[in-house]
Amino acid sequence: MAGKESPPWELTQSFHAKLTAAYPGVDHQAEYAKVDLWAESNPQKLKTPRGMKAFLMRWFEKAQNDAARRSPSKPALSAVPPWKQAERDEEARKRDERNREAAARERLQREQQDALKKAGFA
Repeated sequence: MAGKESPPWELTQSFHAKLTAAYPGVDHQAEYAKVDLWAESNPQKLKTPRGMKAFLMRWFEKAQNDAARRSPSKPALSAVPPWKQAERDEEARKRDERNREAAARERLQREQQDALKKAGFA
């Protein structure tokens, strides 16, 4: 694979096997072709040999998660730990509750204003 330095970085069989095992929901050959096309299209962003493994892992994780969103039968890899997701869910629940309460207060104020107008006080 093309990189910032010469000679090009070589994908080893062992690393390919690890990627295949870690990201089973990905068409690896298609993704390698996309990586090569990306590298050709973005020469200013080429990776060093030292950074290629991490780059490929991020690429394949994104591909796996994209595939999982399109097809629920393929497993997704979450970058958010379960405990953190639980915190986010709780924050969202609290935010929704605050929004419902605010909407109820606004509705009550409008009803009170309408009642005052009907009574001739506003």
